[in-house]
Amino acid sequence: MPQAVCKVTKDKSPEKGSGSMPTWRAIANSLAMDRDDDVVLPLGADITNFNKNPVMLQIHNYYQVPVGKVLNIEVKETEILFDFEFTDTDLGKEYNELYEKGYMSAFSIGFVPKERVRIDDQTPRMLSFDFGDKGKTTLDLDKYPKSLYQVFSKWELLEISPVPVPSNPEALLQRSLDGMVRKFHDPAKQSMVKGIAAGFMNQALANLKSVMADMEGFTLTGWVPKHSVSNTIKGEYNRDDCVAKLARWASDGSGTKDKMDWSKFSIGFTSFDPDSVDKYSSYELCHHTIEDGQLVVHDEGLKQAIRSLWESCRDHFDKLSDIETSSLAHLKQHWLDLGRDFSEFNKDFYITLDREDMTNPIGDQFRDSDGIKELQDRLSKLEARVADDNEAVRVRMSIMQEVIIEKIEESGSKIDKNAGSQQDDDKDLEQVTDGWMSDLTKFVDKQPS
Repeated sequence: MPQAVCKVTKDKSPEKGSGSMPTWRAIANSLAMDRDDDVVLPLGADITNFNKNPVMLQIHNYYQVPVGKVLNIEVKETEILFDFEFTDTDLGKEYNELYEKGYMSAFSIGFVPKERVRIDDQTPRMLSFDFGDKGKTTLDLDKYPKSLYQVFSKWELLEISPVPVPSNPEALLQRSLDGMVRKFHDPAKQSMVKGIAAGFMNQALANLKSVMADMEGFTLTGWVPKHSVSNTIKGEYNRDDCVAKLARWASDGSGTKDKMDWSKFSIGFTSFDPDSVDKYSSYELCHHTIEDGQLVVHDEGLKQAIRSLWESCRDHFDKLSDIETSSLAHLKQHWLDLGRDFSEFNKDFYITLDREDMTNPIGDQFRDSDGIKELQDRLSKLEARVADDNEAVRVRMSIMQEVIIEKIEESGSKIDKNAGSQQDDDKDLEQVTDGWMSDLTKFVDKQPS
């Protein structure tokens, strides 16, 4: 049975009622979407039979005596208003006190559907309903925070019940507004407060719809929102050890998957595979650990995470993915929280490492055990070695060329001195060639490597 929250306000006109109980005014229904993703059109209500027996039941209990009655009901295009009072019984007085003190604040309508429109992808985004003399209602489906399931265009009202759980958000906000107004007894002050608070209510309603729209379109993206952690630890970073501590912290202490709060576990990383959230290997760039039961930033883990991210996207800084962009913002937030300067993260990241004001993690790496001077010395030695090797190869090739020429000349002289048949010439040439190739091989083997 669809429900609609009702606002309630204490009426200062007791003559509307038939007894000693105070009179209240409420919204029975509006064009707002209820929690079943339905809309019940106010102008579609048939209240003929309800007016003959305008009962208020105890949470839709059709087998118990009423707890109140409706004194007047007014159907409008956008809402249904009604005045009511609770019964002068112990139960009725109990309900009245619960609403008076704010322990309960909602109502729900019980009705019989007569006509409805199911909403699907083929449904026009603008729906119009003609109710004859009552008027017309036009619904813009795109204005709702999420997709409607159905619209009840004609229905018969059976009863209205006080309920502890609301369904229609608009009416509940209106209930809060009326609670504010009731605190002031002077009519002028009531008017002033109502006008001022109405603006707050409209803004709150807009924010509520925005949140509901965000929830409707929510998808598991795989990135972990950036956050701030005040404490940090230094020392050697061991990823497996950090992951194990995070797993125990995010579970009942066992670190087992069936006891894991995966959302809590993910805080230690920048991203994860949304299709494999229950696999430890799905979580990337771990930079947190647990110290004395508290989440802390691991200083070296943070540095390694930033280096790893830089290396993975250094060739496409102009086209970072959503995951990379989010991970960068996440790590940068921690780096700034530590009071450090985070230089521009781009293709020139390494070029500025020697700046005096550079305090990024990669600069720290070079200023530590593998300092810039040591790195430059190693590079100079490497360049010298390459130059030496190139010169050695050049000299070796020059000597080999001279030896070959000399051997060829010697071979030609020997052949001339022993001129004979072609067969003898070929045999002599083969013997001479084998001889100088053997000498050349021995020469090369003697050269330093």
